[in-house]
Amino acid sequence: MRLDHLVIHIDNDAEIIERLKKRVTPLGFPFDPETGERTQEFAATNIWIGEQYLQLVRLLQPSVRGWNPRWAQCYNEGKRGVFSIFIAVEDLGEVHKGLLERDIEISIPEPKQSLAKASKDILQAVTGFLGLRQSKSKKNLPWRSLHLPRIPGTDMDISFLEYDEEAKEEIKLLMKPNAEEYGITGIHRAKIYLPLWDEGIRFLQKVFPQLIGATTQQKVELKEDELLFFRSDPEAGLKVKLEATSEQKKYTAKKFQIENLEVKTISA
Repeated sequence: MRLDHLVIHIDNDAEIIERLKKRVTPLGFPFDPETGERTQEFAATNIWIGEQYLQLVRLLQPSVRGWNPRWAQCYNEGKRGVFSIFIAVEDLGEVHKGLLERDIEISIPEPKQSLAKASKDILQAVTGFLGLRQSKSKKNLPWRSLHLPRIPGTDMDISFLEYDEEAKEEIKLLMKPNAEEYGITGIHRAKIYLPLWDEGIRFLQKVFPQLIGATTQQKVELKEDELLFFRSDPEAGLKVKLEATSEQKKYTAKKFQIENLEVKTISA
């Protein structure tokens, strides 16, 4: 398992996007709002951090094909911020089986899709989901995902994603512009502050049986990164803080905010 990306809903406001670009680019996070995918229904663009990314999503219409219905409903209700943390896995079938054994009600994982063979609507949904422009390559981009129920007390869920090796290599070519060019190599740690601790942590213990820690902090160690869950003030709501590793002193100890998400660089 490894941390893959976060889905963040933001307002459909060109000024907000432009201000964000001016704020994050000098910090070593090159951000080009023109990249990604835009349809009549939604716009998705990424801030690439090594092989991980922040996916910034704006819904342009109330109903969006190919988008999580619960996320769309929350967006239409005016809710913004982090709505999903995606964990990449090697075998989604095994993950699904384990979740069912731990009594988590969940649907069957979405089937793998082929970009070369998919219909136009599915093609837009898949590429938009990844925040990528449609590639002219004839290669397939197989993937499938699994969305869990929201973490109690929040509007955020944990999602699992499986790529095959061919897909990984193709996506790497499209991860531009990238903070890695400035020595910021990836997200090392995600800190999630839960406003409803007891119910939230009981749910997460079913999702991650390897969860360890104390009464106010729990940790999940992934392949190269980790998730930390903290007890938070219920009045404060959900907060997410990411720590990205920087190999250059110039870009270390910098931070920026997007809705309820904070991104901070730390020394490698």
